[in-house]
Amino acid sequence: MTIASTLASTLLRIHRSSCLSNRTCAIAIVGMLVVGCGDHRGTADPRLDLVFASATYSVDLVAQSEPDTPLTLVSDIAIDSAGRIFVADALVPQIVVFDGGVRLLERYELRGEGPGEFRRIGNLGILPGNILWVFDPELTRLTLFDPDDLGYRESVMLFDTQSRGPSEVQRMTGDTLLLRYSSPALTDYEESRSAMRRDQYLTMDLRDPNRREEVLSVRAQSTFVVREGTGGTAVVDLFGPKSIVRAGRDGQIHAVWTDTFAVRSHDATGSDRVAWAYEIEPDAAADDEISAVLEMVGGDAGGAFASSSILDSLHRSSRQLPVVTGFVVDGDGDFWMGVRAAGGKKGRWLHLTPDGEILGSVDLPASEEIVEVLDDRIITLPRVPPWEVPILRIYRWSR
Repeated sequence: MTIASTLASTLLRIHRSSCLSNRTCAIAIVGMLVVGCGDHRGTADPRLDLVFASATYSVDLVAQSEPDTPLTLVSDIAIDSAGRIFVADALVPQIVVFDGGVRLLERYELRGEGPGEFRRIGNLGILPGNILWVFDPELTRLTLFDPDDLGYRESVMLFDTQSRGPSEVQRMTGDTLLLRYSSPALTDYEESRSAMRRDQYLTMDLRDPNRREEVLSVRAQSTFVVREGTGGTAVVDLFGPKSIVRAGRDGQIHAVWTDTFAVRSHDATGSDRVAWAYEIEPDAAADDEISAVLEMVGGDAGGAFASSSILDSLHRSSRQLPVVTGFVVDGDGDFWMGVRAAGGKKGRWLHLTPDGEILGSVDLPASEEIVEVLDDRIITLPRVPPWEVPILRIYRWSR
């Protein structure tokens, strides 16, 4: 039985319980369908054989945080030279510190708007001297702390010339940070039902924070769903392609897109350094399965999607495989990329050189995402709903 047919039977059971009379429920389920139909695909590129073959690296779980650890929504982690793990909790907001064995050391709850306080914590990182920087996207402020007791040092405001704040901050090298500024999505919702947004990436040296240089501008998001409701028109991001940009070693910046298996690398001036891509051969089977499931479901869900441009976008999305689910640059400058089309193994991560050579692969639980790769360790966080406590796990990997 294919994944699509399994989903079909599940949808029929839900339909009989009247869930699909709710359009919101239908959107969520068709979003699941995109994932489900992406597990079988041919490839025209022999280099991708390792994507579908057995994992070549072994992994062993060596440590994990306790289930009662006071975490809610983890937005970022950083590791200092002493091996301490700093975890940003966006909702509380707080910074939780673990040792290298994921044992709880300290917890700093920092809610507020004063110096050293936050409305929400986005990103954090370690500067030379183990100085901790923490970014608040709502206050548009970067705060520096002493490493041992999180004593407040100073704050830097991050507005650009248009009074916009960045949506993400990453450390590049030394005291240089990479800031992402997102342009608004402008569209005629009734006509196109889609939008295009671009992300601008600027570098900033903390020794001269008022000087910033644009190094990259990339497509950020497209394909939106418009939903009419009693409260007005809402724009729902369903499954549009997204860019993932990571700062690497020696001032390099690497960009991937979730709908293609390709990487474009740039230096600190914005010039292209390396670009590579793997060719994926489309397979029409997924299109047929999507149409068949919607026809079987029928009713409100089938009618809502079969007669709209959403179904066309859904078909287009299903052809773009492997779909990149995550992207990490390790300390050696190598890439670790999560791929959805891995012979049915949704927890497959590939280890690649910066020029695109696949060195090996690991399989992890499907719900876990790699957030950091060290010499022989992989640190993961689960994709869990906000009411579940995220468990930080460390795996030892070997070739």
